[in-house]
Amino acid sequence: MIAQSMFQCSYSNSGLSRKVWRRCTEKETWEIPSPDIIARILSQDAYSIPTAIQAVSWVLNAAHTFQQGLKRRQVGLQMIQPWQLHPFMKNFQLSNFSVDGGYLDKDGTPAAGFDIIQWAVFPNKSNSRRKVGSTENEASSKFKVSIDQNAIIWPISFNKTSPLSRCTESCHPGYTKLIREGAPICCYDCSQCIEGTISMQEDAAHCKKCPDDQHSNKKQDHCVPKVITSYPMKKHLVSPESLCHYLIHNHCFYSGNLIKYRETPIVKANNRDLTYILLIVLLLSFLTSFLFIGRPKKVTCLLRQITSA
Repeated sequence: MIAQSMFQCSYSNSGLSRKVWRRCTEKETWEIPSPDIIARILSQDAYSIPTAIQAVSWVLNAAHTFQQGLKRRQVGLQMIQPWQLHPFMKNFQLSNFSVDGGYLDKDGTPAAGFDIIQWAVFPNKSNSRRKVGSTENEASSKFKVSIDQNAIIWPISFNKTSPLSRCTESCHPGYTKLIREGAPICCYDCSQCIEGTISMQEDAAHCKKCPDDQHSNKKQDHCVPKVITSYPMKKHLVSPESLCHYLIHNHCFYSGNLIKYRETPIVKANNRDLTYILLIVLLLSFLTSFLFIGRPKKVTCLLRQITSA
């Protein structure tokens, strides 16, 4: 492994070795690699090497057992071609002591989780290997990517603004997503919620309506209680209430005199019955002004609509 990393050559002549590597001639100039290089090689492959050996041994054993079942034994060493292992690798499943499962899907692609590693190279040629995230793609779950932003080492000249991996920024609360026709699902426009509706999270699919006793704020991201203003009776209503009382008292005085002298010729000549109807309607018009004083209720609201009509 160290020879492959240092000299880009391999002692193996198998078809499984990388074609870009040449065969080691054992005439290379050997030097003791720096501790950083050794630590990088060992830390990188400390887990993958035993796992790969276990996987290859399981697949080879499965292929050998299958050939024995077909009674295709040959004298001497029996060679197995790499392509003959593909059907067995599809059924391979590995579980370790950390309960991390390794699976291969129907296409032979590893479906297990992976670690996202950041290699940081410092000015003194030293380096650091740090896990900044992981991917989960087990057989019973969907594909998920987790990134720990606090674990990422950024250069000093970096402005600490995370790069955007999408063609549009996220829609802020108070807005909803509008999918662009013919564009990828990650490309969308943002539209502000209409009055009376809100969205409280980023990239909201739709806006929800506020309750009847609440309305949306200016940012359209929260519902706030409605402010109900009424004309309380406790206040001194000098102009409307006093005027209403004055007119009612005058109306009662005039109506009383009309009823008292209802049998006189002048009252009869003034169309007494029609005068009574006009006085009753006039009294009701004065009384309706009291319906608009105080906190509105269901009954008073209905009476307001009837009298106004």
